[in-house]
Amino acid sequence: MKKIVNGLIAGLATSGLGKCSYKISSLVCELILRACSLAKGAALFPDAGDLSLDIRTDLKYPENISIGSNVIIGADCQIGAMAPVVLGNYVRISRGVTIETATLDLTAALPYPHIAKPIFIGNGVWLAAHVTVLGGVRIGDGAIIGAGAVVSRDVPAGAIIVGCATRELKQKSKIVEEWKS
Repeated sequence: MKKIVNGLIAGLATSGLGKCSYKISSLVCELILRACSLAKGAALFPDAGDLSLDIRTDLKYPENISIGSNVIIGADCQIGAMAPVVLGNYVRISRGVTIETATLDLTAALPYPHIAKPIFIGNGVWLAAHVTVLGGVRIGDGAIIGAGAVVSRDVPAGAIIVGCATRELKQKSKIVEEWKS
């Protein structure tokens, strides 16, 4: 029975009717997704003109986010705004970008408390896919941040930043000892 059902489904899927059904359902889903995205953007940021905010964007503390006009925020982005996040006009944020103002205070005792620093992103900035912007950063007008970069320091206007170098800051042997006990 299972083979018969699978055969019928496979036959329908490869037929003209199956292909047509797929195209129609894909189009309908895309229209619903776009309508929901527009509604989310208008509801959360009514003052942002021509905002394109993908419905799949995760916004923590949206009341701390300020968005200029003609901003595009792609799918699967995360904006954590424990401290203020300001996006200028014509900002482009590609798929999977993380903007996070909060971190943990590693100088405090366990459990580490959260601390947050604001993020300012200037006019005409492009954050390519999977960029991470950390708290306390100011990105100048017209800067371009390449895919996968981690921005932990200020970026001057017009700069093009690429890469993601890692380095050890220092050993935290005290942390390791605390966790072992």
